[in-house]
Amino acid sequence: MQNFNQFVFNSLLGDEQFVRWAKGEPCSNPEYWASWKTQYPDQGREFDDAVKVASALSFAAPSISDQEIAYMWQNGVLRKIRIVAVKKLLLRCC
Repeated sequence: MQNFNQFVFNSLLGDEQFVRWAKGEPCSNPEYWASWKTQYPDQGREFDDAVKVASALSFAAPSISDQEIAYMWQNGVLRKIRIVAVKKLLLRCC
């Protein structure tokens, strides 16, 4: 059994098209990724692990419209959040 190739694993996760494909999102040339393991059978473990990691992680931040932000400011929601955050920071450092 071959050693795990961290470089291959990191390269796959660093490829935006691979990550999109692994997450089931539209990407350019999905056939390439579907046949990747056949082309590189010695790196199947790295590929499978990278697919698992890419499909499990999501870094997309929710989008908030300007109107929603204005509404929250008007209702003091963001001010309250900031006060709580400042209190937490003060408790950590003191």
